Amino acid sequence: MIWELPHEGGSTRMVGVFSDVSDVEKLGPNRSVRPYILSIARCFNAILVHAGGSPQGYEQLKNTGWNNLDGVQGPNADAYYHRDKDRLNHVASWHTMYTTGKEVLAYTAERGYVNTFEEQADYGFTFTDDANPGGENADTITIRFRKGGKKTVAYYDADTGDYTLEQFNATYRDGNDGAVPHFQNIVILKTSVGTIDDYGRLYVTLVGSGDGYFACGGELVSIHWSRESETSPFRFTFEDGTPVSFGIGKTYAAVIQNNGTVTPE
Repeated sequence: MIWELPHEGGSTRMVGVFSDVSDVEKLGPNRSVRPYILSIARCFNAILVHAGGSPQGYEQLKNTGWNNLDGVQGPNADAYYHRDKDRLNHVASWHTMYTTGKEVLAYTAERGYVNTFEEQADYGFTFTDDANPGGENADTITIRFRKGGKKTVAYYDADTGDYTLEQFNATYRDGNDGAVPHFQNIVILKTSVGTIDDYGRLYVTLVGSGDGYFACGGELVSIHWSRESETSPFRFTFEDGTPVSFGIGKTYAAVIQNNGTVTPE
């Protein structure tokens, strides 16, 4: 699962959620944590892998005691994180911090973290072979994270039965091997977003409730999301109150401002 969330300066941040990282050969670039990124980890009861953090992010880590692996201030982090020297030649250093699935598991073991999940644990998503929502046609979905802001476009491929993404007028690809990720589900949550300091850092409301959209099988419908607390999972329902079931496969989830737009075609 990939989450895309607002970030200061009008950009966005990607957060990957893995059920198993053991075979991930290159994981990153790892970036600094924000409170709303930690909130995503907490809703899945997941260990947070990051490199540094905002003052508010570090404060939340301290206050919650949440299990995390920090590539900047974490103990013995140099043993498990490394810089991609090739990327250092053409991007800023904060875009070059990587680790691997095996190093993540070794670091969790060193820190004494439990890295298994109960099979029947409730993480808010249920999956089914037949998740067609029966909504309006959505072969193309244009997502604006705020009015006039960053745009991500999802394209439905009827032959494969899933979506690919485009950003900055280029196909969204895996940075390791150039492969094009395919997503069975597109989930969009609308919420309130605002600045919390002079630097322009943001709050992103991920507890409470709001409207959203769900696309699967080339169709899009309006949905409702809710979440009781920072440690609770998200709940998704259709407009009639019945729970949403997602298609089996990868999921792309976008969190956009209330003034953002979703345009299906």
